[in-house]
Amino acid sequence: MKLNLKIGEEITNSDIHKIFGVSEQGGMRKSNKNNCLVLISKSVDNPYSDIWDKDILLYSGMGQNGDQQMNYKQNRTLNESKTNGVKVYLFMFMKTNTYKYYGEVQLIDNYPPFYRNDPIDEFGNTRKVAVFPLQFNADINQIHEANKMIDEERPIKLHKNKTKKHLQKLMRDAKIQQFQNERAVPKKVVNELRHIRNIEIVELARIFAEGVCQLCEQEAPFKDKNGSPFLEVHHIQWLSQGGSDTINNVIAICPNCHRRMHIVNDPIDVDKLKSKAQKFAEERDLI
Repeated sequence: MKLNLKIGEEITNSDIHKIFGVSEQGGMRKSNKNNCLVLISKSVDNPYSDIWDKDILLYSGMGQNGDQQMNYKQNRTLNESKTNGVKVYLFMFMKTNTYKYYGEVQLIDNYPPFYRNDPIDEFGNTRKVAVFPLQFNADINQIHEANKMIDEERPIKLHKNKTKKHLQKLMRDAKIQQFQNERAVPKKVVNELRHIRNIEIVELARIFAEGVCQLCEQEAPFKDKNGSPFLEVHHIQWLSQGGSDTINNVIAICPNCHRRMHIVNDPIDVDKLKSKAQKFAEERDLI
């Protein structure tokens, strides 16, 4: 099997099938003929909830119902990929029939696969999900470049007849993200890392702010092209300093205050934002 794909190149589902000899369905697709495993990841609306943290992808295993198992089908293939000779390739789902190529990936020697507990309903019931920490064989700067489109913040799109359902989904996603944060990613020395932010968390922080900067407490300075108040979402403890991408660590503030936090980062302001974010999360039973 010869690969002429470049990192960041976008191809169709049919192309993946033809090039790698894998099925056109599923998130983990194995080819016995080419001895490879193709992983499909989604950063938005993903039932498996893959998480990016710095230059590591925490990839969730297969199995939509009940507890997942490390030795189940392609979970086992991936779990044993350090010794079974299977090459593993990653694609990011961008939109219908469009997949971005991220190259070959591998398990991390000092960060073995693990289970996390994901909530499955509003009553606190959970299920085990197999998580595989992956690192990229390509230059990490190429991965950062490929991430640019995914890292963009999408505007809030709330239609009157879908507001309640949409908000419920966002809050469930936020709670899942909180669960996922239970397992810390080992700190690594990296330069100028880009972080893919959980888009649902960003949107929820803006909704909670109701168009008002949570630092200066003034209305948003303008509206975006969709008519929504423009506020930027700030990580109170910066991601580059080990902060989490969870609802109690994000807050919506105006562009001026956002710049202020990244230049001055006054402890009094930090405490104020922490208190507000924590209150938002607690009032909605998200932590």
